[in-house]
Amino acid sequence: MTNSSENRLEKTWATACVGRLNEQKRLLNLLRPHVPTDELWVRPGHDLNGIGHLLQHIKGNMSQYILHTLGAKGQVREREKEFQDAPKITSDALFDSVCETLDQSAFRIEKTLVNFWSQQHRIQTFEMSALEAVMHSIEHTAYHIGQIALLVKQRKGIKLSFYPSID
Repeated sequence: MTNSSENRLEKTWATACVGRLNEQKRLLNLLRPHVPTDELWVRPGHDLNGIGHLLQHIKGNMSQYILHTLGAKGQVREREKEFQDAPKITSDALFDSVCETLDQSAFRIEKTLVNFWSQQHRIQTFEMSALEAVMHSIEHTAYHIGQIALLVKQRKGIKLSFYPSID
């Protein structure tokens, strides 16, 4: 593959990642009005997480896997705290914080140099390329947004209409 085609492929990759992050932000903003502050830390079962825990976990994962891997400074993750209640934060503040992390991640991806994507990184106990780290985090976020959507549907008994033009 020539440098020109490699550059196009990596630019296409970055554009696709940013598109997925923007879509995840759109979905979170559709869920936001259905998650009042007093429901953030409600666990649907003994060993299950509430929506607030999932949001904190999304933010922690993106901070570590995308922001830190792509060069952001000061990213220290305390994973165990992501699953603890944080009753002083409002629902809007937590959603805003996660959406800001999505925006920062998109910015980092757009600014990542072509030759950086294949560099290897140690994240938690895993060895992976920057490309794989970003792919993991985007996939991970989508998984948890699906869980949040399910919890909202169960609690509210509503249709979310994420895609009204095809519903």
